[in-house]
Amino acid sequence: MLPLRYARWQPRAAWMRKLNASCLNPVTFRTLSTAQSARDDGRPFRLAVIGSGPAGFYTAYRAMSKIQNAKVDMYEALPVPFGLVRFGVAPDHPEVKNCQEKFEEVASSPNFTFIGNVSVGTKSDHPDGGTIPLASILRHYNAVVFSYGAAKDRTLGIPGEDLKGVYSAREFVGWYNGLPEHTDLAPDLTQGEEAVIIGQGNVALDVARMLLEDVNVLRKSDIAEHAIETLSKSKVKRVHIVGRRGPMQAAFTIKEIRELMRLPSVAFHPIDTSLIPPDPKSLPRAPRRLMDILLKGSPTTPSSEAAQKSWSLDFLLSPTAFLPTTTTPTTTPRLASTQFTHTTLSPTPFDPQAYALPSPPLNPPPTRHTNPPHPARLLAPSAIARRPSPSSLRSACPSGSGGGGSATPSTASRGMSGTRPTPPWSWGSFRACTVPGG
Repeated sequence: MLPLRYARWQPRAAWMRKLNASCLNPVTFRTLSTAQSARDDGRPFRLAVIGSGPAGFYTAYRAMSKIQNAKVDMYEALPVPFGLVRFGVAPDHPEVKNCQEKFEEVASSPNFTFIGNVSVGTKSDHPDGGTIPLASILRHYNAVVFSYGAAKDRTLGIPGEDLKGVYSAREFVGWYNGLPEHTDLAPDLTQGEEAVIIGQGNVALDVARMLLEDVNVLRKSDIAEHAIETLSKSKVKRVHIVGRRGPMQAAFTIKEIRELMRLPSVAFHPIDTSLIPPDPKSLPRAPRRLMDILLKGSPTTPSSEAAQKSWSLDFLLSPTAFLPTTTTPTTTPRLASTQFTHTTLSPTPFDPQAYALPSPPLNPPPTRHTNPPHPARLLAPSAIARRPSPSSLRSACPSGSGGGGSATPSTASRGMSGTRPTPPWSWGSFRACTVPGG
């Protein structure tokens, strides 16, 4: 169907008769025209698509498939197409990028034109590109589709988000994928051994994998060269993936969690089994498999001599502030630690739709990841956590500054929608890396 604004109504007369009446007044029905009858004046249907990501290309594909002789012009602020397929998918997941073949097929059509390095609107976020007012486009097309996605970070709204060392997942993912506007992010991963990612979606897990994976393995992927150079110098040894809720509500999926579990020489710290239903086998297939993976853990245990790095899923924790280092008139404040508060789940920890509520005051008060500045902190979109034991509330950030969110390397998740970390690694909010929605 065509958008209502540009559809042409085709009148259709119909006489309706009732068994108990000889005749009724004629009634005219108006139905939205089909694609085939959309234009009967011989002129081609012209469509402008703003944004060249998956949504834009699939829209162009459907329009050219269903509307005879349709002409599609696609506008993109970057010089190259494909959006998050090119700059958002993890570089070690080439199979996810296979849809580019379909997009290239669309782009090869004589009825398709790609117009790159051009922004549509009042101003351009890319200094080297041009800008076209939307009004000047509207009058040349029968329809305009906006498919440019979310271009801004989703913030947590807590103090300290603007500290150096706090990064959003959108920035961090764009950085290691070579997105031009983030190539100069330059996160410092040499100042600490712990990174914190706030949010427990798949983007959060992607970021954690980039920090934990052997750099020689990453070299064989599609990762940006400047990211390889930085990651090869990284001192991050442990990654905390923090959420406000529990494992039954986590947004990550089986494939991504299994990949992390299988990383060589990387150990997974076991989770609190009280957050998993007493009889996991009674769960539906997908959550049952997920709980099995979490309970089984990784082949490499934290106490093993083979464990060179480790990671954990920290539940029922909600960030309340990013705390800065002590500064002098000649120094710039950096992330030093991240403060968390505990949460509880309502109605029950085993309800997949349970939501997080602030916990009653604890003794001692809210967790505070102190230690020297976090290396970096990643904020993931939507983090929800469980109440850990006091002994498990350890500092997530060592000293240093980092690409991620804290003074030392840490990361916070955007899914990427959507929208988008603390101690050791402090990231700004991200739908996945404040990773805040992930």
